[in-house]
Amino acid sequence: MSRLFIILFPLFILSSCISFHITEKDLFKINKVSKLNKDIQLEEVYFSTTDSVTLYGWFLKHKNARGTFLYLGGDGFYLWNRLTPDVINTLTSMELNLMLIDYRGYGRSEGTPTIQGIYKDGYSAYHYLCSRQDIDSTRIIVYGHSLGTFVATRVGNTCPVAGVVLEGAISNTSEMRDIALKNNAPWYLRWLVTINADSAVLSLDNIGQVKYLKCPVLVVTGENDNITPPEMGKRIYTAAPGLKKFLEIIPKGEHKDLYFNNIDGRRVAYLKILSKYINSVLGEQKR
Repeated sequence: MSRLFIILFPLFILSSCISFHITEKDLFKINKVSKLNKDIQLEEVYFSTTDSVTLYGWFLKHKNARGTFLYLGGDGFYLWNRLTPDVINTLTSMELNLMLIDYRGYGRSEGTPTIQGIYKDGYSAYHYLCSRQDIDSTRIIVYGHSLGTFVATRVGNTCPVAGVVLEGAISNTSEMRDIALKNNAPWYLRWLVTINADSAVLSLDNIGQVKYLKCPVLVVTGENDNITPPEMGKRIYTAAPGLKKFLEIIPKGEHKDLYFNNIDGRRVAYLKILSKYINSVLGEQKR
C-alpha cells in the first residue's frame, strides 16, 4: 500500500499538467532468488547436540564434491531466508558439499540461542558430518560469517578441519562496542555513553581464538563494511599463526553483499579469492 501511495501521490499533484499511465507491473517490487545448482541434491537433516537439543539443517551433496563446507551464519541467518539460495550457489560452485544449519531457537531447530549453545551447535554439526559415510571428514572447511565466525574459530580449534574461512569477522567485544558507538552516536556524545555487557558477551574474542588454529585461514571482508571494518580483519589475520593464512579485502564491499550481486565485479572477485584459497587447501580441481 505504501508503494502505491508513493507512486500515486506525485502523479495527483502533477495531474493538471502531465498525464501518466500506471500499469499493473508498477505496483510490484519483485525480489528474485537464483535457482539451485543442477549438480547438487538437497537433503533435510535433523541431529542432536551434546545437550540434547534437536537441530534442523540442510546437507547439499555435490555430485563432483572434493570437500565439504560447514557454513555457520550470522545472527540473522536461517535456512528459509530468501538469500540462502545465493549462499548455496556461491559455495557449491567451488565443487564442494555444503552443510547449513538453523542455530538453536532459529527456524525449525529446538531450544533458545545462547553463546555457549551455538558453540555446541557448531560442534554437533561438525560431528554429524563426520558420521556420514558419503563425505571425507578430513576435507571439511568451516566457514563463518559475522557472529558465526566466533563459532567457526571454536570449531576449528576443537576439531580437526582442513581450513577455516572468516567472512566479515568480528575481532572482539571491545572493538565491536567501539564500532557500535561510532556508527550510532556523534563523536561529541560518545563520552556520555557507557555500554556494559554480560560475561558471555565479553568472552567473544576471535583474536584470542584464531591464534590457536592449526589450519589455513582465510579472512575476507568488504572495504566499506561499517559493521566489521577491514581493520578488524587485519588484526585477526595478524593474530593467526603460521605462513598459510590469507587476508582479502573486496573493493567497495559491505558486510552482507560480497557475493550476492556483481556490482563493481564483487562476486567475480570473491569467487576468485575463494577458489584460490580452496585450491591451496584441497588441491586444484580435477577436470
